[in-house]
Amino acid sequence: MSITPEEELELKRKWTEERIKSTYVAPSSTKQYIATVLIMTIVVVGGVASVEIFSPEGRDTAATITQIIAGGGTFTAALLAYMKSQETHAMVNSGLHEWIDAAVAAAFSAGEKKGTKEANKRTDELAAAVPVGTVALQVKVDTGPLKLPLSHDVPKDNK
Repeated sequence: MSITPEEELELKRKWTEERIKSTYVAPSSTKQYIATVLIMTIVVVGGVASVEIFSPEGRDTAATITQIIAGGGTFTAALLAYMKSQETHAMVNSGLHEWIDAAVAAAFSAGEKKGTKEANKRTDELAAAVPVGTVALQVKVDTGPLKLPLSHDVPKDNK
């Protein structure tokens, strides 16, 4: 049973659509980024409040508060960048797997077509070599029951 080129293209299109559906990574919502910023803001405000509450009277805490805010801002920016890089990695990776699978399918298809052409050529050559009117004989050979050698039947010096 052979398929037409149109049927083959339709099968490839369906296969590609199914593959895309199975590897699709939905774009992230901004909720996780907003939640990260809010949580880090709460942590920084908590740190500033604890410095103000627990520092001795009359001590200048401006430098400490500036360090807490700068560190919290830097950490928040780094965390957001890491989250975005993980999202990008997942999207690129799924697209790369899809591309590799498509390349493998195309190579397989090309090899299959080439093999089919070679097999057809070989069959045509064999058919041309058989004279017209030749009758092929079918011979049935009865070998009897299959006897496997047992371990004690095998000579010891057989390597």
